[in-house]
Amino acid sequence: MSAYARLGMPKVLALEEKTLEARFQELGKQAHPDVGGSDEEFETLRRAYEVLKNPASRLQEALEEKNPRGNVATQVMDLFGPVADGVQKAEAFLTERTAARSELGRALLDTRVPALKKELEALGAQLHEVEKMLTSRFEVFDQQGWQHCQTEMSETARGLTFVTKWQAQLRHVTGKLFEALMG
Repeated sequence: MSAYARLGMPKVLALEEKTLEARFQELGKQAHPDVGGSDEEFETLRRAYEVLKNPASRLQEALEEKNPRGNVATQVMDLFGPVADGVQKAEAFLTERTAARSELGRALLDTRVPALKKELEALGAQLHEVEKMLTSRFEVFDQQGWQHCQTEMSETARGLTFVTKWQAQLRHVTGKLFEALMG
């Protein structure tokens, strides 16, 4: 059963997040094991919600031909180098900070954190803008009909997959920076 069918949602890409969340909560109240549902039923519902909540996985769900290879939007690929560089700089800093033998050494290294944080935040903002640009096509796909937009939908799905992965990498390394400073 598709995620759309499981949640009783219309098969459109431009879903309102609040509507989707409300539908999940409504069905969750019936499917939850505490109110007579089953673990399996609730887990199936939760997985369907997670698929439709994420724009990249929602688009993958909508694609008739699931093809992970092909073109990726230039705006996405232009961020590959900068994101990799930003993550590498943060990882190198963390390695260097871990190897520091004194509090003074760590304190001197910590003066680099604001610049690293600013760079990671700027990359996150760029990724968010690219994500908005990609998801703005959802309404067009819905209007034109998915069967007529398969190639562009596939390209958009691949782009969103990269963006989602890079956003997670940035969150992870930012969290590690925070932990290092707090610990």
